[in-house]
Amino acid sequence: MDAWCRGDVDLIWQKGRQEFRDFPTMTERLSGQRNRNWIPKIESYLHSGQTYFVVVGAAHMGGPEGLLALLKARGYKIEQL
Repeated sequence: MDAWCRGDVDLIWQKGRQEFRDFPTMTERLSGQRNRNWIPKIESYLHSGQTYFVVVGAAHMGGPEGLLALLKARGYKIEQL
């Protein structure tokens, strides 16, 4: 809860990863694969000229395959407000 309140998405990701350490295929499917599949849709929102509100679970934000890292790798500037 403290990590969520601080916006520490990497700690949230690490804790989730520990919870599923015995199920790497499930982790990849529920997190990595889903995140990569969402990127084109999120990019279409960003380029649409309209305002969208995208809701995802906190565990999808952090880590090397998290949405923030994937968007940053595509050149987007990430800011935490």
